[in-house]
Amino acid sequence: MAATDSNYRSAATDVTALLKQSDFSQVVQKARAMKLSLREDSKAMEHPVEDGTTITDHRVILPVEGDLSVIIAGSDYRSTYQSLRALFLSGELLILQTQVASHQNMLIVSMPREESPDMQGAVPIALRVKEVKTVKASYGTLPPRAVANKADASTVKKGDTSTTTQDSTKPGSTAYASRQALRSFIGGK
Repeated sequence: MAATDSNYRSAATDVTALLKQSDFSQVVQKARAMKLSLREDSKAMEHPVEDGTTITDHRVILPVEGDLSVIIAGSDYRSTYQSLRALFLSGELLILQTQVASHQNMLIVSMPREESPDMQGAVPIALRVKEVKTVKASYGTLPPRAVANKADASTVKKGDTSTTTQDSTKPGSTAYASRQALRSFIGGK
């Protein structure tokens, strides 16, 4: 799907390619890219404020999504289709190389196809690809001055603390008061 010599352009030269991330080799070379439609979207985050109006104060960049129409023709269309299907089933992350950008961590999320008698010997497939975004969570401790409630601060350096159980027969304890309230509710003494 891609040209290796950027100085040579012809009708038979692909300008869009799906590449392996490990070695940048082209996957499924016999599937000819016919059309690519990519979407780079964001979502404006809205929320209401106290006076009833809605404000937009930031946005989130969404994963890149796209539709890549390919056609498989020739005597190898069965094996080429099986190679594409294996990529779809394995969930291997690919690079989508276009004329203007390289999009990494692309996953084939669907691959519908239509077969008809007028396309004998060729199979058009509309691959849908989507970017996989991963985040790495970071963990750390916060000192008491960095949190609103001091109870939310790190407890690592507090040492061993044990809890005490309350005697429900001792007047004045919370457990005793709860026991008494329950007894009066169900009619016991």
